[in-house]
Amino acid sequence: MTGVAGHRRHSLGGRRSLGPTFRATEKERRTTRRAHLDANAALREGRKGKRKITSAATMHRINATLSSFLGSGIKRGDCMTNWATMVELPPIKRLKALVWMPERVAE
Repeated sequence: MTGVAGHRRHSLGGRRSLGPTFRATEKERRTTRRAHLDANAALREGRKGKRKITSAATMHRINATLSSFLGSGIKRGDCMTNWATMVELPPIKRLKALVWMPERVAE
């Protein structure tokens, strides 16, 4: 009787017959894991020194979340002041709505 574990064929005769299959699978897993870790290290190295710029809209969403959290803390008596309401943020530039005309849909 034979079966397949992943893409490797093995005999289902007993414990000993699965040993080589498991060793080969473990070796392949380690090789794949090493390649994954090397690729991540290369990506990290490429991003070094670059900062992610947070948009004004994201800053407003973060501030709203903090304000909500601090407001509930004030109600519970955990804090005295909602510092998020005192923050000055850059204005959000709203995008103008586009009307979908047949010409635009054809693009």
